[in-house]
Amino acid sequence: MKKYTKFIIEPVTIYISPDIKANTEEIDPELINKITIYFKNALVKVIKNRFEIVDKPGHDVARIRCAITGVQLKRKDLKAYNLIPISLIITAAGEATGIRDSLTVLNMEAELLDSITGRRMAAVVQRRSQEVDVKNPEELKGQDVYPLLDFWAEKVEWRLEQIHGY
Repeated sequence: MKKYTKFIIEPVTIYISPDIKANTEEIDPELINKITIYFKNALVKVIKNRFEIVDKPGHDVARIRCAITGVQLKRKDLKAYNLIPISLIITAAGEATGIRDSLTVLNMEAELLDSITGRRMAAVVQRRSQEVDVKNPEELKGQDVYPLLDFWAEKVEWRLEQIHGY
């Protein structure tokens, strides 16, 4: 895989969890667009530090294909201290008003493909969560997930650096 010194970064795709689709009127298409563009730009930004980004296949070119999958909004699990009577009252009040902390859980899938043959050379799936202050998926904003996307972009670049011995 060291022969690949240039990369085509394909547009990022996103798949929304069936739970969110079933429990919301509609995920804002503008938000989906912002997230996918942000993630692709984050990938380009970190990868171009060491490698050339191109838009045409070649013998030394690999495609990076990423998808954000399993998008979910979950409530944080209760901790033991939440079961102490006074804390339980506060937690219950927060639950009733929708204030209890939530987590955005995203999966990222990525694969590295030969740009000419399409042969898969590497693949990864990662799951990560980010604490957010929203009551329901309609309140989710791009900035709620940007730290996760930045983290993944850096992980992709780190892995490419490892392969090339940097």
